[in-house]
Amino acid sequence: MISRATVLICRFLLGHKVLGDFLGVFVGPVASYNLSKEDTFNDFKENARDNFTVGYQFGAQLEIKKLLLNARYEGAFSKDSRNFINKVSGDEIRYDNRPNLFMVGVGYKF
Repeated sequence: MISRATVLICRFLLGHKVLGDFLGVFVGPVASYNLSKEDTFNDFKENARDNFTVGYQFGAQLEIKKLLLNARYEGAFSKDSRNFINKVSGDEIRYDNRPNLFMVGVGYKF
């Protein structure tokens, strides 16, 4: 099964350096908008009811010389409501949740 990301995500994060350049923390809202109205996945057709959802994100970043390490958690304030309808049988599966995410990142500062 091949699927494409069709969601626009905007993060507005406010950060503060806690221990100089070594440690920083950040927090802020995350808004996402479902760009596709109806997608098809194998035998299922997706019908998104609420195209706009709002969540939150917080995390920390370490800077060790030129190496950057960060970790962040993203949760939801609003739900993501979608129906997946089987094109063959007509059965409907309701999906009503925005996933919580834990992300880690590694970077290099040029």
